[in-house]
Amino acid sequence: MRIEQIANKFNIQSFITTHWYGGLPILSNGRLYHVLKKENTPKIEIFDLENYFEARKNHPDDINLKSFYDLTSSIVSSVRNNGNKWLIVEGLADKKYIEHYLPIDHGYKILPVGGCGIVKKIYEYLYLPLSQDEEALSSGGKIYCLIDTDAKAISLNIPSKTKNQSLIIRRLQIEVDAIKLITLDQGFMGTNTETELEEALNPVKFFKALKNVIDIHGDIRIEEGAMETIKETFSNYEFDENAMFSFIKGEFTFLKSSVGGRSNGKDLKMIHLFFNLKKNEICEEYISLEVETSPTWIDEITEFLN
Repeated sequence: MRIEQIANKFNIQSFITTHWYGGLPILSNGRLYHVLKKENTPKIEIFDLENYFEARKNHPDDINLKSFYDLTSSIVSSVRNNGNKWLIVEGLADKKYIEHYLPIDHGYKILPVGGCGIVKKIYEYLYLPLSQDEEALSSGGKIYCLIDTDAKAISLNIPSKTKNQSLIIRRLQIEVDAIKLITLDQGFMGTNTETELEEALNPVKFFKALKNVIDIHGDIRIEEGAMETIKETFSNYEFDENAMFSFIKGEFTFLKSSVGGRSNGKDLKMIHLFFNLKKNEICEEYISLEVETSPTWIDEITEFLN
């Protein structure tokens, strides 16, 4: 967007007033100031645009995205006119994990949109204007849409890639002994088909991040009536040196019992519930640790965008 270019080029703060919200969510370094009257007194509420979609449930009722057409029009315009490269992901944590492995000056616009269904919807809106758009291709602009594999995998009625190679959508899924980026029309493969982005990270590093957060916040009982705190439950487990992935529960868990016997499925479920509760804290801990070689699936994404 022109506003973003001015702010970045001249290193100045830009201020606009608008009733059109189509361009706002694509600004990662911005704030939304909402002026309202409470008890006959003007009040200003501030919202961070970095996570516009996931935070929108906390926005006032009169702040909303008029339509996905407005949003996708802004994205298409940035691809055509400026050659921007986009990575559209489900959530803010996904964005932070991926950026952890990218150079500071990577130049990608990474947009978290609040769920796989919204990523799919944006892809469908983008597909028609970009599927035969030679301008987008000649500008160098590209868009990569990435989702997890959930229990009920979503499907597409259109191809998972445009012929001109400017737009693609893929889902993360474990496949035998590797994490793959597969099309939405491919069936489930492997034993554990559900795959979250956190399960496709470095297992040693993710275990360390999980353990550090449990050490700080683990003096809680996830379920009412539970005999142990999460810290007590987790103390019975250690990292499995044979683990290839960062799964907490299921067949591919990176946890093994440190007191003998097999991992208890109920224990792993409780630890996974703690992970869901402290997802942001675990993400921040993970990205604070030293950067190592990036996962191959991230390399595959950057290869497409470059």
